[in-house]
Amino acid sequence: MLAVWIVIASTLSGAISVAAAPALDIVSSSAILMDADTGEVLYGKNISQKMYPASITKILTGLLAMEICHSDEFITVSASAVKIPRGYAHIALTAGDKISVGNAMYAAMLASANDAANALAEHVGGTQEEFSDLMNKRAEEIGTQNSNFVNASGIPSKNHYTTAYDMALITREASQNEAFMRYFGASSYILPAFNLQTQETEIINYQFMLQEDKEEYNSDVIGGKIGYTGQAGHIMSTVAQRNGRTLICVVLGSTRDGKYSDTQMLLDYGFDM
Repeated sequence: MLAVWIVIASTLSGAISVAAAPALDIVSSSAILMDADTGEVLYGKNISQKMYPASITKILTGLLAMEICHSDEFITVSASAVKIPRGYAHIALTAGDKISVGNAMYAAMLASANDAANALAEHVGGTQEEFSDLMNKRAEEIGTQNSNFVNASGIPSKNHYTTAYDMALITREASQNEAFMRYFGASSYILPAFNLQTQETEIINYQFMLQEDKEEYNSDVIGGKIGYTGQAGHIMSTVAQRNGRTLICVVLGSTRDGKYSDTQMLLDYGFDM
């Protein structure tokens, strides 16, 4: 069993001290458990290692959208927003479609729709490139030090990276935004027909800890987002709450099942402390 460590972070000084802790059998390449109220890091494994964030990038995208926009604003979808590489998630938006910010948020958070994330980015930032600048500025304000974002969706790029620690900070900030949590914590949603889309579409959150009919379900979990690319592996960011205490768990470079088993193990560890 590999040695692992507890990392205690001082949010005031920015210093990080490390102390030995009982080993946990974490399969993810990088993992972190953070107290959402204090920012204290309760567990860490390779928390400063730069990794591809894949679709949990959309947490920062969604946070910015909720800080700047109202859910009932409408977006006119551009041709550039719907240019998605083959094989990546989308909701078949077409140039000229009109979609509300709220519906784009549901699509981005639950279905991980890259076209919806792009539409949000252009609505907020003007262009996807300008939105990336906003992402990096906001991430720095939150306190990240080893992240760089070049798109709103998390589609792989060598210059698009983060760390478990930075993503925990971003998720922590987002978890304090009530409007964001409406979408981050949703288990399913019916997207209405809009413009060129003629039928309603049910979408579900593939963070199965939010799904009561799945074996991974955990009643403590109040929000979550998964991601996967060949470069990033399976990744997940989760917010859980028990007895008034809120924890943030991020796992990067994991496996399909490992992201759940690691997150469950870490949440149990944190709540039992």
